[in-house]
Amino acid sequence: AGNSVPNLHLKGRIIPAPDARKMVDDYLRGTGSKQPDPNDPEFVYGYIYGLAAIRDLLFQIDNYNLNAPFDEQITALHFYQAKSKRDNDVKDRSDIVVIPIKRNGEDFKADSSKALDGGGGMALAMSGPCPNICNN
Repeated sequence: AGNSVPNLHLKGRIIPAPDARKMVDDYLRGTGSKQPDPNDPEFVYGYIYGLAAIRDLLFQIDNYNLNAPFDEQITALHFYQAKSKRDNDVKDRSDIVVIPIKRNGEDFKADSSKALDGGGGMALAMSGPCPNICNN
């Protein structure tokens, strides 16, 4: 045990697209328990982020890591289920927020002096929840 550094950078792997689709289908089918109707507008089972937003986040992380001490470098991303209001919404909607994780396993808590955008950025939110507003 000891004070080993988590190998967060090793989490995840690329899988074949048909395997990923089967995993989603298995989720929607459930395991014998009653599942919500996938056509129900309140049922969200997927989220979309555009590549531009992901590239921007990775660009900010890469720039932050250039000058960060080894233990403070970002090596992974947390994908948290959350609630957020979109531009024209009057109520919160299901969302996924993406928060960088430092090498030591802690979530990155940006302050304005460390974030590239000067506003404490380096997290993603406002995904397109599916099937409701994926394509809006």
